[in-house]
Amino acid sequence: MIADSILNGMIDYAKTEESGIVLVNSSGTTVASMSDTTDSVSWDTTTVGKITLDADIEYDITAGDEVAGWRAIDSSTNKIFGEDFASAESYTNDGIFILESTDTYFTVAES
Repeated sequence: MIADSILNGMIDYAKTEESGIVLVNSSGTTVASMSDTTDSVSWDTTTVGKITLDADIEYDITAGDEVAGWRAIDSSTNKIFGEDFASAESYTNDGIFILESTDTYFTVAES
């Protein structure tokens, strides 16, 4: 068993390392950065070992882009954690992509 304090410590560390969220295509290339949104990133850490995006984030997407997942980045823009979506979304026109808070989270747990 891992103590809640250890799980929360790992989550707190991940939260402090994150300096933004980018959207990526199926190749892992960034297609939208924090400069493509007016929203900021904040996390809900009330569940042990889990950080959940506290509010939706809207990104401006350029025609021709594919959005296949999200990645949290550190201050050096290294991708440090994230997830791929079940299916990628391609844009034929400029548009908005909403990263929904209810589906955007990172967990640290025992296996």
